[in-house]
Amino acid sequence: MNIAILDARHGTGRKVENSYTIAYRNLGLLRDELGADLFINPSDIRMDKDYDVIICGFGSMACEKDKSTAFLIKNKDAKLFWLVGDYEQSTFAPLFYSKRKFEVLCTFGDHKIKKQNDIQAAPDKYKCTFE
Repeated sequence: MNIAILDARHGTGRKVENSYTIAYRNLGLLRDELGADLFINPSDIRMDKDYDVIICGFGSMACEKDKSTAFLIKNKDAKLFWLVGDYEQSTFAPLFYSKRKFEVLCTFGDHKIKKQNDIQAAPDKYKCTFE
């Protein structure tokens, strides 16, 4: 299964390994747990590969919209998720501009995801569907 994690923001040179933000460090952990491709720089986005699942990151006002939206539209058969935490103040714009159905994965409160097995054991506990 091909899984992508998308949270590209304007600018270049970002690496989760030396990030001071908890959101990026968490995306790195999720990448490692799922064996996913992680796109945090617009230049990283792979338009030449098809994905089965795309997890959209936390989002921010610095989110890169155009290439990320094109990536979501190109992967029209991929299941989409939006990862949200307790500090999000903005939406993940490309997800909304793609006009696709998506599910929300919560990482806080009673819905906190501890391991990937938690999602498999009780998938309905961790998601909400939006259209």
